[in-house]
Amino acid sequence: MSTLRAALRSRLTTAAADVAGAALGVGSTEAERLELDVGAERRLVVAELASLPEAEEAYAAAGDGERASVAAAGAEVLRDVLAEA
Repeated sequence: MSTLRAALRSRLTTAAADVAGAALGVGSTEAERLELDVGAERRLVVAELASLPEAEEAYAAAGDGERASVAAAGAEVLRDVLAEA
């Protein structure tokens, strides 16, 4: 597992399930996916990071401060992940 993927996964798992007996953590019930090389993973994260400020502005302009805050927080997490990897 790449450093980038490990950093993302560590932020996306949960310690509690809302449904009894549910699988925990992002991807815990998904089928095997295409393996990306480190460069492709990084490009995807960079592209998502680049899109979040626009999303934040659009949500704020539409009066949805909560979603704007979520977009801003997401950008902060992705910046931290990229700095770690």
